[in-house]
Amino acid sequence: MESIEAEVCVESGKSDRQGRRIRGTAEWSSILDRYDSSGLTQAAFCAREGLRFGTLVAWLGRRRKNGGNLSEPELPEPKFHELSLNSTPDSPSANLEVTLTDGTVLRGTQARELADLIGFLRA
Repeated sequence: MESIEAEVCVESGKSDRQGRRIRGTAEWSSILDRYDSSGLTQAAFCAREGLRFGTLVAWLGRRRKNGGNLSEPELPEPKFHELSLNSTPDSPSANLEVTLTDGTVLRGTQARELADLIGFLRA
C-alpha cells in the first residue's frame, strides 16, 4: 500500500463560504497602491496577484467614488431628543407610539415595556 504525504496550508484571516479570502480595507489599499505602481493592465495585474478581475474593478470604483480614499464617508451623528413623561407605573396617563425604521409601529402605555420589546426585536 502506498502512502501519500500532503500538506494543508490554511491562511489566517476571514473567508467566505466558498473559501475565498476576505480582505479588509487596509489590505485593499495596499493592493491598489501596488496596482497603481505596477504599470500593468488590470487583467495582467489580477493574473499576477491571483485576484478576481471584477473584485479589483469594484475596489478601484469604490476608491474613485470616495475621491481617492477607500474608507467609507463619515455618516452624521444621529440626533436624539430626551423626552420626559409625567406618569407613574401605577397610573399611566400617556399612550406611547414608537415607529421603527422598518415601519413597524409599537403602541403601549408603559415606556419600560416598550423599550424591552424594542430590545427584543433588535436581538
